[in-house]
Formats: sequence, C-alpha cells, structure tokens
Amino acid sequence: MVKNIVYVEEKVEKAEAIIEGIRQSGYEVLHCVSAAEAFALMRRQDTPLLMLDINIPDMRLREVVRRCNQEFPSTVLAVFIDFPNVELISKLINRHGIYKIFISPWDTQEIIGHIEDAMDYAEILDESIRKEQVINQEANEFDQSIKHSTDILNEQKYAYPKIMKMMETLLTSHTADQDPNMQEKNARYYEAVFECMRCLIKAHLTAQVTVDTFETVVKNDLKEYPGLVIEDVICCLIEEIPHEKLAAIRAIVLLSALYATHLSEKTVFMSESRYINDSWIELSFTITIQGQTREQTPFIITTQHMLKILSKDIEYEWSTDQKTLSYHLMMPISYDV
Repeated sequence: MVKNIVYVEEKVEKAEAIIEGIRQSGYEVLHCVSAAEAFALMRRQDTPLLMLDINIPDMRLREVVRRCNQEFPSTVLAVFIDFPNVELISKLINRHGIYKIFISPWDTQEIIGHIEDAMDYAEILDESIRKEQVINQEANEFDQSIKHSTDILNEQKYAYPKIMKMMETLLTSHTADQDPNMQEKNARYYEAVFECMRCLIKAHLTAQVTVDTFETVVKNDLKEYPGLVIEDVICCLIEEIPHEKLAAIRAIVLLSALYATHLSEKTVFMSESRYINDSWIELSFTITIQGQTREQTPFIITTQHMLKILSKDIEYEWSTDQKTLSYHLMMPISYDV
C-alpha cells in the first residue's frame, strides 16, 4: 500500500513538529504551504491521505473538497482544527465528508493511529472506485451492444419489406405492357428473379444477427419451404464462420432450397461441418431430391442459373442423376467477431 501523505500547513514550524513524529512510523509526509501546491504534487503521485489546516490561505475548505472529489476521488481528507467546536465538527463530517478531524492539542501517537485508519479506508475506497469503474464500463459496453443489436433489428424490420415492395412494383410494371403470349413466361421468369433476390436480401440483412449456432440459422431459414425435410444439421459455432462468408453461405442454402422445392415435392436437407485443424473448418451440405422431378420451367431454370452465379467461387457438384446437389466449402476460423 502507498504510504504517501500530503500535509498542507502555512506555518513551517508547526508543520515540522507534526511531520517528524509521523515519519518515524514509516509514512512519507510531503509538506505544502498552499492547496494549489498540494494539488500540483498530488497529480504527480498517488496520495491516499491529504491532511490540511482548516485555515489554509489560498482556498476555502469546500473548494478543496470539491476539487478532491473531482480529481482524486480515492483520497481521504483529514483536517486540523485549533479548538473543539461541535457545530464546526458536524459540518466538516456531514457537509464536507471529512474522514478524520484532529483537534489541538495534538498527540502524535493518536494522529498516527488515525492515519492508519485513514490509510485502510483509502485502500478500501480505491478498490471500490475501481470496481465501480469496471462495472460502469461493462454496463456501457452492454448498452452499446444492445443499441447496436436494436439498430440492426430496426434496419431489418423496415428495410426488408421496403426493398421487397420496390422490387415487386418494378417487376409488375415491367411485365404489364408486354405481348400477352409472353406475359406468362416472363412472369415466371420475374417471379424466379424476385424469389432469388428475396433470398439474397434476407441472407445479407440478417447476417449480423447473433445466434448460438449455424444450425439454428439454417433451420430457421428453411422452415418456410414446404416439402423440405431437414434430416441432419451438424455445424460449428456461428462465431467461427467469418462474417463476410456467412451471408453468402446462407444465400446459397436459401437458393438451393428454393430451387429443389420447385423441382420436386419432396427434398431432404443435410449439413455437416468439422475442424480440419486449428485454423480451418470444412462445411458441406447436401440437398437430395426424393420425389418426382418436375418439368424444367422458366422459374426452375432461372433459379438454377442464379444459383450457379452465386456459387461460382465455391466447390459444388450435381449427381449424375440430377437428384443430389452438394456443396463443399473450406473456411478459415474467425474468432475476431
């Protein structure tokens, strides 16, 4: 524990008489003749205890207390007074929060005993302030995290419907004046584009939402596809998937499900991941078509084309009978999220 004491007393002889006895107990007492000098000294070193005469020349006691509370909150104050005055002592303790009051005539051993108490209290006060600062910092970080999550959710809430409405308006207006013979074919084409874009928007708008596992993300995303059975999803923590790849992976999963469920009435989804080593994850998923395959409509062809564009940088393959679509990804582990 630091044993520094700053003592403010205008009269040097009076100060030296008190300081000599205190130093013999192992405390380092630094004498100042004014409060301004004391504060300048305290800014350069830790000072658990500030002792001062009540009649210091350059500053009123309440100003000393205010500045101490502001700049040195863990410093304990002790005041020397010349005579016992109940009203004055009450004000010093209750109004100004003075911890110790030394009344003339002063007994050196009694002062040393009070200093030991003050030092112990200063240590407790310092620890309490440090803990409070840590708690306040954690609370502030938590508030910022909640605000960030709220902002993201609000953005999703308003951005997603707005974008979808704009796309629907654009696609509808584009097909309105076309040749009636082409309208049905083009309508299916635009419907496919619309659905594909919906998958992309959903994947990217929700890419930053924190959930425990990628399994939860996949299962929630695929609930909207009728006829798709989620057989098995074994995946790593979502925090270990780099954020820049997470949106792309989710978009591929959504588009693959969109494609497969339009191609057949019954499809099965499986996903698995494993650690290759301390730095890499292997992620793979498979969609198997178990029902009868439908005719290649403009919707299916367009979705397949969009899927190939999105998957161009990712290893994937179709089975020879066009019944299984498999994706295989190698990704570095990202702990910095």
